[in-house]
Amino acid sequence: AILTRISKQIFAPLMDALLIYGGFVLIKIYWENNYKVFHYPPIYDYIFIPGYVCVWLSGIYLSGGYDKPLRLQKIMRGLLSATVFILVVYALLPENLRFSRALILLGTAWAALATSGIRATLHTLGINIYGFERNEKKRIVIVGKIQEGLRVLTLLKQVETNLSFIGFISDEKNDTQILGNEQQLHEILNVYKIDEVIYCAKDVKANDIIQSMLQHTQANIEFKIAPEESAFVIGSNSINDNGSLYLVAINAIQTPTNKRNKRLLDIALCLLLICTLPL
Repeated sequence: AILTRISKQIFAPLMDALLIYGGFVLIKIYWENNYKVFHYPPIYDYIFIPGYVCVWLSGIYLSGGYDKPLRLQKIMRGLLSATVFILVVYALLPENLRFSRALILLGTAWAALATSGIRATLHTLGINIYGFERNEKKRIVIVGKIQEGLRVLTLLKQVETNLSFIGFISDEKNDTQILGNEQQLHEILNVYKIDEVIYCAKDVKANDIIQSMLQHTQANIEFKIAPEESAFVIGSNSINDNGSLYLVAINAIQTPTNKRNKRLLDIALCLLLICTLPL
């Protein structure tokens, strides 16, 4: 199981690396034969091109381009950030190591085309290895008593149509829409493939909400809190609107993006402390 999980995690970066590297080499050959009329030194093939590929892949990774569900804008953002970094480093290199800015830009264009193209092609063929973001309705459950949950659900439906309400999580037992209690939340999330959990602050204590999120945080599940009626804002920008429900989104530390950023911060601080250790 561990090997299967690792293979799935490295498949996308490995595929991207092969596509980007192969395309870049072909672009380099065409460029030096038709425009430069000379051949780049071996260091360019064995050091610079793999370096560019590693920086591009790192940019995609840091921007969340390999997180599921897949969003192409994250991939493009990562490639753009990586290209800016490459160009900055390029400008600091000595003259004899500045081979071609044009190839860097052409390589960036190819990287964007290759990474998005392979994902779109596999998705079209029904091979959803990359985990494309789906346009299906968001599946939600509400944690709290029926009365407060119905109020939150009514307001939620007024401002968001792309949702599918699955049921309530409550200790009450007199309603057919109750899926179970909070102790069964983990099983409910897995069985019903829930995308979002909304806690009613009126019925669920803050400590219980935090403990619940710590126990049930998963990569593709969002957690939000609906404050009680006396504490949250219902407003509208027009007299023709019934009002909007303002939810407090929880940016949990256990999400893939935050865990990655936290680890990078740890590494950066450790390196800084090691370098300043004599002081």
